[in-house]
Parts: sequence; structure tokens; C-alpha cells
Amino acid sequence: MGDTFVVSLDLTGVQKAEKDAYILSVSFRSGTGTVYEDTKEILAKNIQLAAVETEPETLPETQATEPVPEPEPAPKKSNLPWIIGGAAVVLAAVIAVILAVSSKKKKALAEQKRLEEERLRQEEKRLEAERLEAVRQEEEQKRLEQEQLERARQEKALAEQKAYEEALRREKEAYAALPKLNIRLSAIGITDKSTTLELARGYETTVGRNAKARFVLDSKDTRLSGVHFTMLWDGRGVYVWDSQSKNGTSVNGVVVNHLGKVAVRPGDSLRAGSYEYRLYWED
Repeated sequence: MGDTFVVSLDLTGVQKAEKDAYILSVSFRSGTGTVYEDTKEILAKNIQLAAVETEPETLPETQATEPVPEPEPAPKKSNLPWIIGGAAVVLAAVIAVILAVSSKKKKALAEQKRLEEERLRQEEKRLEAERLEAVRQEEEQKRLEQEQLERARQEKALAEQKAYEEALRREKEAYAALPKLNIRLSAIGITDKSTTLELARGYETTVGRNAKARFVLDSKDTRLSGVHFTMLWDGRGVYVWDSQSKNGTSVNGVVVNHLGKVAVRPGDSLRAGSYEYRLYWED
């Protein structure tokens, strides 16, 4: 069991053995069923026997003359069984101590193992808690970054909207400050179908069927493109050119789609969509 025990026997009081050697055999069974055995050879010369002194009996004087027969010596009793029994008891005690020490060691090892397992569990819990905290912090960081990006996007969109509104305001102010020329477009052959177009000097004005154009000529004319043509007054003359319309633009019966800017004068005709219009300058 990992330990060495020395057993010493005191054989004082045991009579002289008549043999050269004796065999001491001890067997012990533990509570768990384990059997422990040991055998020891004991030499007779190593057995120390104590001398037995006997005093002679005092006879009365009256009987001194009578010879007293010597008693026959009593047979000597061997104390070897007592030696073996004592050794067995000692060996049993030693085995009991060994078992107690072994049990104590096992308990100590079990407790040490339990403490180590508990330490490992605590360490795993700590590492798991640190991992979860790291994940939480990472998610929180991502959330903050996302909020910052969203806030920056909103701020950018707001700034762009403000810039657009400011540019539009300035454009309106600039447009309002420009000199104007009003041109009336009257549909030829149709009574009461006319409209007035306001041109600001140096400002290109798109004309078409819907809000894509700056000026809506006729929202019900399906042959009119969303942005059909463009007009410009530069302070000296008025110019017209097609804006890649589907059905084309004509001035005085001539298609001007590929002619670029064409100068127009009061009284000229302009066809766009389903109608042909006469142009008149108004004060």
C-alpha cells in the first residue's frame, strides 16, 4: 500500500523451543473482503527465554533423615501458540492501520479531486461569463455603430434636403428677379384653346404633359411627351428645340428634332402632340 511497517515481538517468558525454527503464518480479512496474508520464519536461537528460578523447599528437622524422593519433572509447556497469536494480533493491528491510512488517503484524494472539479467548473463558468460579456459588448458596439450610421444617414439626408430647398429657394429668387417674356400659344383651328408660357431671360423652360416639365401644356394630350420641347429667351430672341419627344416637334411644318435650337418669331406655328399652336408675344 505504499508504506512499510516493522513489527517487533517480545518473546520474553516463552520456554525454550525444541526445534530449530518455527513458521509464523498470519491471515487477515478486511471488512471489504480483501484477504491479507503474511508468513515469517522464526529461528529458535532468536527466541529469548527468561530463566525460571525455583527455591528448594525447607523440610522439617524431624524429616531430615528421611530421604525425600525427587519429584518427576513436569512436562514443559510450549508458549509458541501464544507467540503466534500475539504476532497475529499485531499484524492485524498493522493491517488495520494500513487500511485506515489507505482510507484516509482515498478520502483525501477524493476530496482533492472534488475540489479540482469544482475549480474547473468555476473556471468554466467564469470563461463562459467572460465570453457572453464579450458577445454582449460586441453586439452593443455594433448597435451603437448602426445607430451612428443611421443618424449620419438621416443627418446627411436632412442636409441634402435643406441644400435642395435652399437651392430651390435661391433659384426661385433668381428666377423672380429675372426679366420675363410671356408667349401665348393658341391652338390653330380650335376656339378657346390657348395658354400663356412665361419665359425668364436666360432660363431654359421645359414644356410637356406632366410635372416632369416646368410648364404643363396639356395634361390630357396622350401624344404629348412628359417633357416634349424646351424654349429659351436670351433677351434678344426666342429659341425652341425638341427634348427627345416620342412624336417629335415641328416649327412652321418642319420637324426640328435633329436641328438643335431653332429661332421662332411672333406668328410662327409650333406643333407638339395632337395640336399645332400659333405663337404670340405678350407685353
